[in-house]
Amino acid sequence: MDPIYQTGSRNALWPALVIVAIVVACLAVDAIVKSTKTFAELPEMIIQEVEQGALEYGYYPLLLKTNRGDIECHYYPSPGTQRGVVFVSGAEGSWGHIGKDLYRQLCEELPGEGIACLPVRYRNADDPLECVLDAVAGVRYLESQGFDSVGLVGYSRGGGVVIYTAAAMSTVRTVVAMCPEGVREDVVAHLGPRCSLLLIHGKSDESVWYRVSEDLYRAAQEPKHLVLYSGAGHSLQRVGDELHREVHDWLVRQ
Repeated sequence: MDPIYQTGSRNALWPALVIVAIVVACLAVDAIVKSTKTFAELPEMIIQEVEQGALEYGYYPLLLKTNRGDIECHYYPSPGTQRGVVFVSGAEGSWGHIGKDLYRQLCEELPGEGIACLPVRYRNADDPLECVLDAVAGVRYLESQGFDSVGLVGYSRGGGVVIYTAAAMSTVRTVVAMCPEGVREDVVAHLGPRCSLLLIHGKSDESVWYRVSEDLYRAAQEPKHLVLYSGAGHSLQRVGDELHREVHDWLVRQ
């Protein structure tokens, strides 16, 4: 790994730039915060310190210390790359257990194909707006490391989180939203052509009706793709192998 700001231990601080301001305007958060406006301005978030632990299981534990609380991340490096993917979970707030351990598989595979990975754990999974800020912080961290092309992957509530984040962040080039909830159609219309969109849904989803993804697909601009799995529920576990291939190939292409 050859980051711009590297720390040698969990207790080390950035040696140079300590504060990274994350001030994002014109982010579509109306459906998440139930506002009547299409776009709203996010609260300020500042990364004040970054603590990096020792490499373990292929990733560096990161702690992004912000003015709104600490954000846990796992950074899977890919030396020499300028491409990265941020992963967020659903409302359960874990590291994202979907399909057949999809996130872990991708994080172990993609660095070998020139794509670094950054799973982000929410500070407060019960507050969708704060979840968006966590995803924004993940993107900003990758930007601070020299990344100029970022993908976002989210599931359920996280599917909505990544769509709203992508609408605000110019470095985001693609979004994978699985069984997304809480997204207005006019938000996805702002993604293309700068940012591609992959929507995935199980037709037997018991939590979020698959028609939601169909409606979002119709509203989105190209490039876009919709995958519906017959007989698959909200967890998409029944189609774990197919899901893995679909998301992996999309991220590599996009």
